[in-house]
Amino acid sequence: MKPDRERASAVLRLKAVVGRSTKRLVRYVRPGWAAVLHHPGLDRGAACALIERGVGAVVNFAPSILPGGPSAGAALLVQAGVPLFDVDRRVGAIGAGTDVWDLFAALETLSRPPLFVFRPGRRRQTARLGGIKLSLVAVDTRSLAGAGRIERRLYPSVFGVFVRNTAEHMMREWRDVLTPLVVPEFRDLAGRAAIIVSRGIGTAWALRRALPFLKDMLGTDAWRFLAVDGGADDLLSLGLPIDAVVGDMDSVGESALQAARRRFMHAYPDGRAPGAARLDRLGLSYTLVPAIGTSEDLAVRLAADNGAERIVLFGVGADLLAARERGRRGLSSTYLVRLKYGERMIDMSALGSFSAADRLRGADRPVTAERLCAADRQKTAAWPPSVDRLEAAQRPSSGERP
Repeated sequence: MKPDRERASAVLRLKAVVGRSTKRLVRYVRPGWAAVLHHPGLDRGAACALIERGVGAVVNFAPSILPGGPSAGAALLVQAGVPLFDVDRRVGAIGAGTDVWDLFAALETLSRPPLFVFRPGRRRQTARLGGIKLSLVAVDTRSLAGAGRIERRLYPSVFGVFVRNTAEHMMREWRDVLTPLVVPEFRDLAGRAAIIVSRGIGTAWALRRALPFLKDMLGTDAWRFLAVDGGADDLLSLGLPIDAVVGDMDSVGESALQAARRRFMHAYPDGRAPGAARLDRLGLSYTLVPAIGTSEDLAVRLAADNGAERIVLFGVGADLLAARERGRRGLSSTYLVRLKYGERMIDMSALGSFSAADRLRGADRPVTAERLCAADRQKTAAWPPSVDRLEAAQRPSSGERP
């Protein structure tokens, strides 16, 4: 017991990167740094991205496990040995008020990366983050066991509600899916394969290892890469072409947006496109495509309706767990798209899940952390205390923050 007590009493000091958007924050995490975020119900994609970046600890100003789950994202971090803490909202921050955004604002005014000072191994503790005292609760195996019991008890009810919601919306939306989405910009897809890459669990890892197989099956000149939002960053990090990016553009790095040959803005059926303001501000051209469903569904429809013979999917979740992690109450359009185009689709998304499990067993974590993220780390020479402040400084002033 003595080594455990000594480990629990040791004080660690880690530099920290602060960001309200996990999708953007993860690009600036250095190995051994702490990530300070606000992410209710940490999902597996975010957890894997943080692990791949070599994160030293995670401080979440929101509950990492929501009531009723899912808890899979938090479980990955704990399994990987990454200290994960939730700010104790019942106690709040000592001497700094209890408003989350006030705390973030205070951290974002710091001129240097804040230090996260804590004692690993303690379930409850008062830690320091950039001079602010925080009351923290560790998310550990005990927390996960309790969350797991609740998830198992509620699962039948959650599953039933999800099925009913999906079935009801499928009855309303099936005619929309039958309407072809033909766009002149995709004429070069005819007779080729479309590789659709979305930001999911281990997407870059799976894609890199599947490329030799795809080359043998499809031929080197027979494919086009379509990214769904943040999937463009994965393509860029692997040195692969971005023939098109599809989505609302809220989670794509500016370098990937600029590298894309074409950009298709996913708009609501009534034509509203909140993400268009960002592309307008950057001076980038795009094609507006109003459509129901998810951006992954839109990418499949664009590929299929414009002549793609094969559609290979990476990082596209079409299961209950993936839907819940993304805050979706149903997957009506996804199932309609698969009913219509399923004979052309090859879904390799599960490879990322297997790769995550392998990396956590220690089989390949150094490869993922050092190789897949090396290019991204070299691009970000400045490591900001606040992701929002850095990106604001890099963008032209004016306009709404994406």
